[in-house]
Amino acid sequence: MSITINREQVFEKVKQLPPNIVVIEGVWDGDSSGWCVDLVAIEEPLLSHYFRTHLLTSIGHGLGEIHDFNRMLTGQIPPYPEGKLAYELGQAIADQLNVPLYFPSPEKPVGDEVPRWVDWQAGRVSSIPIGLIDSQVVIDRFSTAEIAVVEAYWGYLHTWHPRLAVITLEDRASHPLKYKSHKIGKLYWDKEDMGRIIRGQSIPSRTPTEEAIRIGELLAEKLHTTFYFMSPDNPQWRIPRWIDTQGGEWIRS
Repeated sequence: MSITINREQVFEKVKQLPPNIVVIEGVWDGDSSGWCVDLVAIEEPLLSHYFRTHLLTSIGHGLGEIHDFNRMLTGQIPPYPEGKLAYELGQAIADQLNVPLYFPSPEKPVGDEVPRWVDWQAGRVSSIPIGLIDSQVVIDRFSTAEIAVVEAYWGYLHTWHPRLAVITLEDRASHPLKYKSHKIGKLYWDKEDMGRIIRGQSIPSRTPTEEAIRIGELLAEKLHTTFYFMSPDNPQWRIPRWIDTQGGEWIRS
């Protein structure tokens, strides 16, 4: 299967964009023709409170949703080649315009669980999806916060799984000190991973616990703080959270 992109046509559209473009965004979309990625340029508002989007291209195979289903059954996806192509083209466009590329999940389609770029700007995001950990958006969100620690802890929903959070100090003058937990997300094998395991195909290179440690350490490094995971090998309810070791109190959102 090959996906053809008319790059000359795309870059001709890029030339016609207004000068106040602030970001290039990759957005997964899908219908009866199958999954595709829309590459859009987002224009900063000058005289209004609304961002304007300019569709540059849609990248997909157009062979139908049954084709996607068969690709998943035979283990061809993920990763999705349309996502890889969209990421490479989006980055080339962003570099030409000297703006960032926002495409949180090029490896596989995502829905509403990953916020659009404008949702970040409007403050409508209450948690940080795992796919955004490498994004400057995360760093910017905590740029003015006093960060105490990045924490991994155990949760349970059908099965045990690690969760990640950024803990910020909210009131240094209080006694005991008051902290707030900012959820990042849950780590677990998704349906596609489980399907490959059941079929005896490739097993994901990292377990959810290993991925929680990798992402937690990466985020802690980016935020210039430490990473805390009390019991990575022994999931249970009674393991103390980081705040329990400090004698502080939570501020509830």
